[in-house]
Amino acid sequence: MTTVRDALMALRTTLTGVEKLSVSLGLSGQINPPHAAIGLPRIGDFRQAFAGARMTLEPTITLLTSSAFDEVGTLTMADYLAPTGPKSIYERIEKNPTLGGVVERCQVTDFDPLGPEEYGAIGYFGGTFTLRIMARG
Repeated sequence: MTTVRDALMALRTTLTGVEKLSVSLGLSGQINPPHAAIGLPRIGDFRQAFAGARMTLEPTITLLTSSAFDEVGTLTMADYLAPTGPKSIYERIEKNPTLGGVVERCQVTDFDPLGPEEYGAIGYFGGTFTLRIMARG
């Protein structure tokens, strides 16, 4: 599982360059939006996920853009959802699909908007990107 850890850390480094975005592995401590939390991948079938020398993982990036479901949060989210630009999550990963040579390929597969998401008794506006990472085991 060191490959999984290395891939998540490389993803964190890749996202740290996105304008005005703080990044953590998981949600912990105080959240100051905009904030991206990298989640562990769900592994539904270990045999399939780690078949042979190659693995496919689908970690998530939960992006929290404001502490309220408002116009500011929506407009901020639009900047991170854009296909290009200084805040584009998609573009940052597309420009570094191997995460610095740590994985064979990383790509954004989808985005799921969240309603008000509560963390630490505070409601946040955000959404979740799902990634697909292919790597050698």
